[in-house]
Amino acid sequence: MGEHSSGSSRHQRHNHHRHRTYRDRSRSRDRSRESRHRHHRRRRGDKQYRDRSGESERGKRDDKTVLKQVEDKREAEEGESDEGEWVVTADTGDLYGNNDEEDQPVVEPEELPENKEAVDNTILNKLSASLMKAKMANDINKIKELESEYKRLCGNGHQNVSHQKSKVTIIDKRFAPSKPAEEDNKSSTHDPTIQEMLKEELETRGQGDWLDRRAAKQIGRDSGFENDVDYQADRAEELAKMTKEKEQNLRNRAIEKTRQLNSAIDDCMLCIDQEEGEQIKTAVIALGTRVYLCMAPEPSIAKGSSVIVPFDHKTNTLECDDDEWEEIRNFMKKLTQMWADQGKSVIFYESAVNRSMKKHASIVAVPLPRHLGENASGFFSEAILSADDEWSSHRKIIDTRKKAVAAGKYAFRSSIAKEAPYFHVWFDINGGIGHIVENTSKWPPGDLFARDVLGGILQLDPALIRKRPHWGSRKHSSYFEQLWNPYDWTKQIH
Repeated sequence: MGEHSSGSSRHQRHNHHRHRTYRDRSRSRDRSRESRHRHHRRRRGDKQYRDRSGESERGKRDDKTVLKQVEDKREAEEGESDEGEWVVTADTGDLYGNNDEEDQPVVEPEELPENKEAVDNTILNKLSASLMKAKMANDINKIKELESEYKRLCGNGHQNVSHQKSKVTIIDKRFAPSKPAEEDNKSSTHDPTIQEMLKEELETRGQGDWLDRRAAKQIGRDSGFENDVDYQADRAEELAKMTKEKEQNLRNRAIEKTRQLNSAIDDCMLCIDQEEGEQIKTAVIALGTRVYLCMAPEPSIAKGSSVIVPFDHKTNTLECDDDEWEEIRNFMKKLTQMWADQGKSVIFYESAVNRSMKKHASIVAVPLPRHLGENASGFFSEAILSADDEWSSHRKIIDTRKKAVAAGKYAFRSSIAKEAPYFHVWFDINGGIGHIVENTSKWPPGDLFARDVLGGILQLDPALIRKRPHWGSRKHSSYFEQLWNPYDWTKQIH
């Protein structure tokens, strides 16, 4: 029994020891396995890091290689462009590159042609005005001197200036029907130049909104019109044809206007040939560069009446540019001073009701006794209110004096459209009152309206008032020249 117990105990201790050894071995194997796993993970991590680092380094090397290749390619292209660039030499006309560089002669500054004198139109206008004045005075020596100088400047300096500007083929000095050759290569979306805008304005001058009305009429005829890109793409051929017809119509209108203008200039009593100084059909008193002063046609309303006239043939003074208006205002200022020193006031009026090509723009200056000139505004206002239709879409009286407080010298020019038939009277150089004539058939012809009002103020014979005046009379020119001589501002420019 005891032996059996001791044997059993030994057997249990042996089993326990065996199990503990097995557990220890298992734990050791587990630790060893975990250690190996950690080692493998570290090795894999190091390999992945090295792989990533290697890829980064390879990427950097590849980027540097690509950049170097791009730079090399760019340098090669620049080298090729330099080799393919040809320069025309100024002296021989040969291409720079056909021969060696040292074989090309160098043009020294002293070998270049002498620069010609640059002359603009203002200088030529002043010279032509002096030439006309010399012809009026019949000064033979001065005429020859001025003519030679004018021809020299036209042949030298003026050409030197004009060749730098864009060449435009024109019908005459006011209309340009065709485009220059270089314009064909321009994109249709390029910004227009000043010459192009001027050409378009001249071609459509006096047409008002004719082009807009024509376009609206064409759209009204098309029942399927849609204002979108698809419609324009589907109708591209037809729209191109319409555009071509429009350009041809504009050209035909410009040609017809040119013909009418040339015919009107030939018959005009106020046009003066600026270059030759001929066709002087009026009693000219003073010549500016763009505007001149002459005696009013006889019989005049008042002794000493004069007329301010632009050289260019225009239907009204609103078509004049800033340079012309500067000279117009100079004449108005000096006439106002002259008559003020004589104890009189002066009014200026323009009758631009007739829109015909034959009408030449002019402003008439009429001296009045000072006490009558102060009341002239009321006479003209009453006459305007009773002269035109009772109902009109425009204001009966356009008060440019009131607007002159803010607009100054631009009051008249900013109050009336140049396309409108109008009458305007100045009571000072900045403003007066104006009227747009809607029913031109009821308005008195010519300047009869102003003659009626002024004749009523001066209580003149109605037969004298309604007598048709004629240009060219020098009846009061000597009297006027004596008064004008101290105030003649044109002496400073001749």
